[in-house]
Amino acid sequence: MPESIPDFDLYDALGVSVDADAIAIRAAHREAVRRAHPDAAPDTTTDDAEAKRLNVARDWLVDPARRARYDESRGLVAWTPDVGSTSEEAAAPPDAADGIGDRLGRREAIGCLEVGWWLLLILAAALIFGTLLLLVAEH
Repeated sequence: MPESIPDFDLYDALGVSVDADAIAIRAAHREAVRRAHPDAAPDTTTDDAEAKRLNVARDWLVDPARRARYDESRGLVAWTPDVGSTSEEAAAPPDAADGIGDRLGRREAIGCLEVGWWLLLILAAALIFGTLLLLVAEH
């Protein structure tokens, strides 16, 4: 039995436009959860139902198959991921949202880390070589 389509406006719940991509949807979800959190705004009366609605909206809108089903049920123009990207790329979470991956592409980030390991190896070799020279010079 297929999953039932949510009966509330997913785009409105997150405050995003119908053509928002997965990255914008995730950012809007984080911001909405942050605003609704009792620690951030103790005077709000946000309940678990609202948090669940925000999570449902995010889950449906970042999954290309669910999103297309939802849009079709609402009579909206069917959403498609950006041209040239796969549905996995469009729905994939930003893995390194707070690390090097957000400033560089994945390939560049890996290359940067590889250079770092090489530099560490060279430094360790120089330290060992210097220690050996000191030991030999003492004798």
